[in-house]
Parts: sequence; structure tokens; C-alpha cells
Amino acid sequence: RINSETSATTAAGNKEAVATLLQSLTDGSEKHKALLRLIEDLQLKALSALESTSKVALAAAFSDRKKSLAQEKVGWLASFIGGVFLLFLMAFATQLGLLNLPQIFKDNSFEIGPFVLRLFFVGPVIWFTWFAVRQYGNLTRLIEDYAFKEASALAFVGYQREMSGDNEMIKLLRESAIGNFGNQPTRIFEKSDPSSPAHELPSKAIDKGSLEKLLELVK
Repeated sequence: RINSETSATTAAGNKEAVATLLQSLTDGSEKHKALLRLIEDLQLKALSALESTSKVALAAAFSDRKKSLAQEKVGWLASFIGGVFLLFLMAFATQLGLLNLPQIFKDNSFEIGPFVLRLFFVGPVIWFTWFAVRQYGNLTRLIEDYAFKEASALAFVGYQREMSGDNEMIKLLRESAIGNFGNQPTRIFEKSDPSSPAHELPSKAIDKGSLEKLLELVK
């Protein structure tokens, strides 16, 4: 009987120890599950941060280039305005006689020498003004191209997340992104530009067929 009572007391103590161990295991299991959920949340946040960082970095590169081109654009605009002002100033000075240039018409006859002299005198200013406005137009197109690339980079991840259930749309989106980011901005300069205003005028006339129409009219 004494041995039985001792065994019963020992068993009761062991039961309490086992219950304590089970409670500890249960608490540890709950903590383990909570930690796993926390790790999954951190993984999702890390992936989201990585995607955001990559798209922001790409968009920032396009934005920096766009800003530098905008500064150059202001310079060419100032050059164009200065060239136009200089042309008006030269014309005004010629009319007032401040520039002592020989008359083009003398004794009701056209003098080629004074005309060529004036052409050489104002020709560089005209060419520079024309070149400045063409550079202004080219920079405007480049800025628009970089602005479009910047917007595409910022929107790409969001579009990809929204279309995650449609593989075909994801494929089209990736092809579009590759095309947008891979197109070189210098493609707008692939078409050869005329080197002077005098070159541009006959070139456009030939492109539009005006020269052929003029020849037909003469015939």
C-alpha cells in the first residue's frame, strides 16, 4: 500500500510536469507560427521595397536626364531670342545709317556686290538663329521621350501587379516595357537634317513635289 501511494504521488507529480511541458510546447508552437507570419510579412515588404526601389531608381535616372535637357533647352531658347533681336537691331541700324553699307539699288539697277556683302554680314546670325531653334525643337522632343520613359517606369510595377492573373497581358506588358526602355532617344536624329536654312527650303520643296509642279507650269 505504501509503495502504491508513493507511485501515485510520483505519477501525480509527473502529470503536472508533463502538463507544464505540454503548455510550454503549445506556447512555443504559437510563438513559432507568429514568427513565421512575421517573416512572411517582412518578406513581402522587402520584395515590395525592392520593386519600388528599382522602379524609382530607373525613373530617377530618366528624370535627372530630363532636367538636364530642360536646362539646355532654356539656353537654346535664349540664343534664339538673342539672334532674332540681333537681326532686328542690324536691320534698324542699317535703316538709320549707323552701318555704312553700300546701297543694293543704285541708279535703278540691282547691285550684286552690296547684296552679297549684306548676305555675308547677316548670314551667320541667320544660321545661328535657325540652328538654335532647331536645337530647341530637338531638345523638346528628347524631354518628351524621357518624360514618357519616366512615367512608364513608375507605372510598370503597378500594372504588373494588377495583371498578375493574365499571362498574356503580362507578356504584352513586358514587351511594351522593353520597347519603351530600350528605344534610344537618339532615334529622333536618324533623319538627316539640312545644314542651313537655304538647304532646308529646296529640300522641303523637293520632298513635297513642288519642284515638279513648277517645271510642269513652266512647260
